[in-house]
Amino acid sequence: MKNNTLYVGCDVSSDDNYFCFLLSDGTKLSTKHFANNKSGATKLVELMLHYLEDNNLDALVFDIEATSNYHFHLLNFIAYNKLLADYEVKVYQLNAKLIKNFKEAYPDKSKTDKYDAFIIADKLRFDRLPEEYMPFNKYEHLKS
Repeated sequence: MKNNTLYVGCDVSSDDNYFCFLLSDGTKLSTKHFANNKSGATKLVELMLHYLEDNNLDALVFDIEATSNYHFHLLNFIAYNKLLADYEVKVYQLNAKLIKNFKEAYPDKSKTDKYDAFIIADKLRFDRLPEEYMPFNKYEHLKS
């Protein structure tokens, strides 16, 4: 990915999602959490747009750890979001085992949602990712 990219890692749960926002050089912009619902997803997109604009970025790489079925609606919300249309957007869902194995390389082994969101975002920066997530629900736009 380019140097003008915002990397967003998400640790998802049934109630809340924790996000870590990184620049290409590893600078952490923030760690936030929002409710795992449409309102929270809307706040996430607003914050991502803020970071993209303020840092003069033109690409977004978003990753979420595939956890049960809690991640699908957020992935589709990001993938279909018209507000992000001016940016190069790549969306990934990573297997929890990949994240766990990547985390082994870090000396701090804490298990917090904020730290896990950082690990997920940092994995994105290394660019060794599976195929990009492709929304598969042709009726998704009718739900909005």
